[in-house]
Amino acid sequence: MSLVSFKLSAMNEPHTVCTVRLFPEADAFAKVIETMPLFRAMRDVHGAGECYLGSLGWRAPPFDSALPTILYRPWRLKPDGPEDVTGRRQADILRETHYLRWGLSDPQSWRDYLEVKASRQQFLRDLAFYYRTTGKAASKAEAKDLAERSWRLVLDTLMYGADSFDFDLRKHNAPITPDSSPAAIVRYGVASTMAERSPEDAGVWKRILLAAIYTRQPLGTVRTLVEKVDGAFAADLRTVSASNVDGRNHKTSDQADYWRQALIAALGHNELTRIFLERANPDVGTNGFDKTPLMYAAQHDRLNAVWLLLEHGAKVDLVTDDTKGHNWCLELDRDHRTALMYAAENASPAVIDALLDAGASAAAADTQGNTPLWYFSRNAKVTNPTERARLIKRLGG
Repeated sequence: MSLVSFKLSAMNEPHTVCTVRLFPEADAFAKVIETMPLFRAMRDVHGAGECYLGSLGWRAPPFDSALPTILYRPWRLKPDGPEDVTGRRQADILRETHYLRWGLSDPQSWRDYLEVKASRQQFLRDLAFYYRTTGKAASKAEAKDLAERSWRLVLDTLMYGADSFDFDLRKHNAPITPDSSPAAIVRYGVASTMAERSPEDAGVWKRILLAAIYTRQPLGTVRTLVEKVDGAFAADLRTVSASNVDGRNHKTSDQADYWRQALIAALGHNELTRIFLERANPDVGTNGFDKTPLMYAAQHDRLNAVWLLLEHGAKVDLVTDDTKGHNWCLELDRDHRTALMYAAENASPAVIDALLDAGASAAAADTQGNTPLWYFSRNAKVTNPTERARLIKRLGG
């Protein structure tokens, strides 16, 4: 081997030696994210740094890290061979239950989960068209298959590091596909859990109950699962020594936290909300920055839920607090928000009026000094000029 050395001499007049062009261009992915519903939804899912929103706070790679492969190296998404069909079906079952569990984190995560699910068909159409028109696929069938594989890659990237569900539907070979609705997936999960799990499997019963609430399974099914969870909690307490006061207190605190999660999952369904109002304190925060059920109901424009919570004595002027360090994944730019602030920004006039009528303060300010009136300036739901003028006046404008 011979070594060759080069010497560069300074020149009076600099000149271009070579030009380096970045590929893909820096804004290429930004354009895709803005134009494809799937990636817009995933951008909402993704939190600060390497975090995802949701009370479980999983770490994961950036949500768009699959795009280089999808757009510029699709040959890495090799089509299935005949022997891969069964494995792919099994992987789909695991992936769908895996992702479903992530959606159970809180109402915002559930909404994001549903938006990602709803974007699937448009994503497949857009990518199949892209593969065909750019010559990256030789046929419509190949383009469709590459689009399907891209969908799976996106979800696998999104869900990296998250835990799968406690029930395993793969051994039942349940007919679950990426197009299965959340309600259908949960129906199979409920049947599997009922058939196989003992009352002591607390974690399993708790998650399948949350799934049943979010997917609005029949009321009788939910009541049966509530009994299972009650039994699991009772079994937990029996295993703690009567002299172990700290242990009993910890178990009791876990129960209280869980029933508040069930309550916020039920918001929007009157009967379910009533069931969990019997078990949950609506004035205790449910996530890392102490967001209360009333704040969730206000943000998601759930008028009946707001009424039910107020009837049960929910306090209207509690504030968020992200200083307790519960959630390393998220910091609020504007802390100390009230339910009225959430409603003013996101809800219809009836919800805003209900909170004001209940005594919510229009003078409250967040940590940046913004009042409910400022939040109402961001409200895109109230478009009637007369209604806007009326609410501006009620909010102190």
